[in-house]
Amino acid sequence: MDGSRRVRQLSHSLLGRIAAASGKRIAKHIPKVLGPWLAGLYDGDTIVIRSAQESLTLVFPTSEKREALSRIYQQPILEYCSGAILDETSQTLSDPRTTTVEDAEAKYARVIASHVLEIRNLLEDLPDDVLAKEEHAYESLLQNERTWEFILAADPSVRRAIMKLLQTCLHKRRG
Repeated sequence: MDGSRRVRQLSHSLLGRIAAASGKRIAKHIPKVLGPWLAGLYDGDTIVIRSAQESLTLVFPTSEKREALSRIYQQPILEYCSGAILDETSQTLSDPRTTTVEDAEAKYARVIASHVLEIRNLLEDLPDDVLAKEEHAYESLLQNERTWEFILAADPSVRRAIMKLLQTCLHKRRG
């Protein structure tokens, strides 16, 4: 198992255990940790996905509670994902002194793909009245050229994520 995958897997497991042990005291921290936590659900690695799912289920045992997370914390999730999509680069996510160019590019692609899919999930799953509360933020992201430049990304997972986002946007527009 490569080190990066192991770190992502263990970080989700640890977050779940800390959150479960903290009980209601974790509530004030959820807006800060939920974006990265949910991003694990869209990781390209099934072991990381399973770890994120298990940790979320540990803390939020019912499907109703898990589904409510996106509705309740839409704004911080959207802010977190948009920030990564619009502001990050492979150089800002990794330290060039300790990371190869290939590893930095792989990490960047993984981050962009997972965050695009997280945005897609919000658009797909949340009702229109809830989405309307953050309409300006969605418009800002979806009207930004940088978002759509990923359609030409070298990494196929990024291209697939952008295509899924585009399909969801078109479906929402028709609906």
